[in-house]
Amino acid sequence: VNVIKLVVNNYSFEEIIKFIRDKKVGQNTRLDEIISGDVLYSSKVKNILCRLSALLEDMKLNRGENEFKEIIQNLFINDVDIEHIQASNDEDVNKRQSIQDKWGMELNGLGNLIVLESSINRSVKNNGGKKLDGYSKSGFQIVKTFSKEKYNDWTPEKATTRRRAEVSKILEYLFSSSNNQ
Repeated sequence: VNVIKLVVNNYSFEEIIKFIRDKKVGQNTRLDEIISGDVLYSSKVKNILCRLSALLEDMKLNRGENEFKEIIQNLFINDVDIEHIQASNDEDVNKRQSIQDKWGMELNGLGNLIVLESSINRSVKNNGGKKLDGYSKSGFQIVKTFSKEKYNDWTPEKATTRRRAEVSKILEYLFSSSNNQ
């Protein structure tokens, strides 16, 4: 049994959290494997992980209750997309296969995915030149911290580094004893 099966089989939130908390961090758990890989295969997994990651970034800022409610509204009620930083389907059709070959699994991993307001994502499409302008308009802290410097020279290696940091952040949150109630 793994967390994906629990989600797909509509287990309750409490049952899923209990399953996750019962796992041991630091060992090669199935959860580590799932969130460290290609998460695009399941829209539930992709959406949960990317939204949780964005929420954790905003939580670092110790916002007030009203701001926090707005963040929750923006992440879980309003329309958001999960954006490929390096587009999997570049607007230049001739580049698509070489991008997919070069990026491999990282293309659909947590390092190359970021939550973004749907209106912004759809306005920039897969146009690399417009993405940075769109990112600067986002209200999400996770997008704001994704700086111009990082985007201008975005590579599979940088996506790997970001993926490892995202996985670590999520696992730390899920398994930290200070978060267990």
